[in-house]
Amino acid sequence: MQHFEFKKINSLIIGRVRGLFPNHITPHLKELYCCMALLNFAFAALLLFEPIYLYTLGFPIYKILLYFAGVYVLYFFIAPLGGMYAKYKGFEHGIIAGSFFLIVYLISLMSVSLHWSFLLLAMLALALQKSFFWPAYHADFAYFSESGERGREISIIVIIDTFAWVLGPLAGGLLATLFGFPVMFALMCVVILCSNIPFLFKREEFTSSQFEYRTPFRYLASKEARPYVFGYLGFAEELIVFVLWPIFMFVTLDNVLETAGIAATSTLVTACVVLYVGTVIDTHDRNKAMKMGIILVSLSWLFRLVARGGYTLLFLDFFGRVSRNSFMMPLISGLYDFASKNNAIVKNVLLMEMSLSIGKVVIALVLATFFYFFGEQWNAVFVIAAACSLLYFFLARRHEPIKN
Repeated sequence: MQHFEFKKINSLIIGRVRGLFPNHITPHLKELYCCMALLNFAFAALLLFEPIYLYTLGFPIYKILLYFAGVYVLYFFIAPLGGMYAKYKGFEHGIIAGSFFLIVYLISLMSVSLHWSFLLLAMLALALQKSFFWPAYHADFAYFSESGERGREISIIVIIDTFAWVLGPLAGGLLATLFGFPVMFALMCVVILCSNIPFLFKREEFTSSQFEYRTPFRYLASKEARPYVFGYLGFAEELIVFVLWPIFMFVTLDNVLETAGIAATSTLVTACVVLYVGTVIDTHDRNKAMKMGIILVSLSWLFRLVARGGYTLLFLDFFGRVSRNSFMMPLISGLYDFASKNNAIVKNVLLMEMSLSIGKVVIALVLATFFYFFGEQWNAVFVIAAACSLLYFFLARRHEPIKN
C-alpha cells in the first residue's frame, strides 16, 4: 500500500515538473536556444562589466550616461534599417549580422584605453548591433514558437539567459581580475562567433518581403500607438538596471569578482521562479501577471534604498530580476501571440524598440545632468527608477498590438 502511494506521489510530482516545460519544441527553436545560450553567455559577461570598465578607465558617471544617450539616439534612427534587413534577407541573417557588429563594438571598447575617440566608434557599432539583432530575434522566436505553449517556451529562453548570467559574470569577473578587461573582451568575441554555428546546420525557411524605412516612424506618431509609446517609455528604468546598478554594486563592494558573484548567485535562484511564471502565463490572465510584475518592479527599486552590504545586495538583485521577469515574460508572450497571427512582428518590435530608445535617451540626459551637479546621490536614482517603472501600467491595459 505504501509502495503504491509512493508511486502515485512520484507520478504526480513528475507530472507537475513536466508541466513547467513545453511539450513540443520545433527544431528551429532548438537552434535558436543553442545560439542564445552562447550569445547570452557573452552578453552576461559584457553587460555587467561594460559600465564598470568605463568607470575604471576614469570616465565619470555623467559621461557614461551621455555615451549611452548617444547609443540610443543612433539606435532610434538605425533600427528601421535592421527591420528592413530582417524582412528582406531573413531573421537568421539579421541575428548573424548583429553578432558581427557586436564584435566590432567589443574591439572598439577595448581600444578606448588607447584613445577616448574609439568610444564614438563603439557607440555606432552598438547601435548597429541592436538594430540588426533585436527585430530579427523577436521575429524569429514569434514565427517558430507555438501559441499555447509560448509562455513556457519563453521561460526556457529566460532559463538559458539565467544560467548564462550565472556563468557569464563569474567567467568575466575572473578573466577581468586575472588578465584585465581586454583579454575578457577578446575571449567573448570568440564566443560570439561560435553562437552563429547552430544556424549553419539547416537552411532558413523564409519568404523575402519589403519594409519601408518610414513605416515605424508613421506608426510611432499614430494615435493607436500612443498607449504603447507611453508604456515603452518606462524602459528608461532598464537603462538604470544595466548601467547604474552594476556601478553601484561595484562602488559598494569595491571588488569586480565579488560583484560578479552577487549577480551570478541571485540569477541562479531566479531560474526556479521563472519556470513557474511561464506556466502561469499560459494558463492565467497575462494582464494580471503583468500588473503584479510591475508593482514588484517598482517596489524592488524602493527596497534598494536600504542597500548596504553583500547579503542585502544579493537579495535586492534577486528580487529585481524576478520582478522584471514577472513583467517581461507576459508582455513578450502577448506580443508574440498577436504578431504571429497577424504577420506584424517587425512593426510591433520596432515600435517597442524605438519608443524605449526615447525613454532611455531622456532618462540618460536627466541623470547625467543630475550626477554632474549633485554627484552620486544613489537613493534619488532609485526613486526615479521606481517612478519610471509605473509607466509600464500603460502596457498592462487590454490593448492589442498594431496590425498590418
